[in-house]
Amino acid sequence: RLNQRWELDSTPADVMLTDGRHSIIGVLDVYSRRGKLLVTKTSKATAIAALVRRALFDWGVPEVAKTDNGSDYKGHHIKRVFSSLDIEHSLCPPFQPWHKPHIERFFRTFSHDLVELLDGFIGHNVAERQAIRNRQSFADRLLQRNAVFEINRSSAEFQEFCDRWCEDIYQHRAHEGEGLNGKTPFEMIAAWREPVRQIEDERALDILLAEAPDNHGRRIVRKKGIQIDGAWFIAPELEAYVGEQVLVLFDAFEQDLGRIYV
Repeated sequence: RLNQRWELDSTPADVMLTDGRHSIIGVLDVYSRRGKLLVTKTSKATAIAALVRRALFDWGVPEVAKTDNGSDYKGHHIKRVFSSLDIEHSLCPPFQPWHKPHIERFFRTFSHDLVELLDGFIGHNVAERQAIRNRQSFADRLLQRNAVFEINRSSAEFQEFCDRWCEDIYQHRAHEGEGLNGKTPFEMIAAWREPVRQIEDERALDILLAEAPDNHGRRIVRKKGIQIDGAWFIAPELEAYVGEQVLVLFDAFEQDLGRIYV
């Protein structure tokens, strides 16, 4: 089914851009094979949540999210997001990436297309076997742990490239032998007629995706309010909850310590 299972992963290698070293996080819907990529400084829970946010609004809500066992994927933040949205979080056994083969193949396809489509790489003379081997070897580095893949673009420019590749190239490429029977992801999506669970309240989702302070965001409401990092947050509405434990989230859009959500 459409949105029956999403697979998420991060590239093992880092990408060196003009504004520093970055990672790439990907999400793929197994039924349709549509995918999204996010360029981020590091693969951490808040970056994964940002990619999930984009997919939730564009695609709807999945039934299952399949991820690896890394700390960025199995931390409390991601668990809370999936649990709150009633998404089953399925973890791969440690060191067994073949349990999410579709996102692995998605990254491999992207890495080989990347070398051919971006300027400044090895060359495009397909008549020369050595040039082809060199391109393939260079592309494979993106899938090697601790490797560095250099691209002479800024993170914003590279994100734009990733978005165009997902929407304009990969989504309209026929998939043979992958369960799509020669159809494109776009055709699979267009042919789907069943209802898809959607996000109704964008602001509520943004609050849900906000980062929690330490101790998983749990705090006891005191008479003086709620204490975080030596600061006290107060509001008249908290008086009714003195002595009770609450969940606290930072306001990711304020960029200061002035507001929390309780």
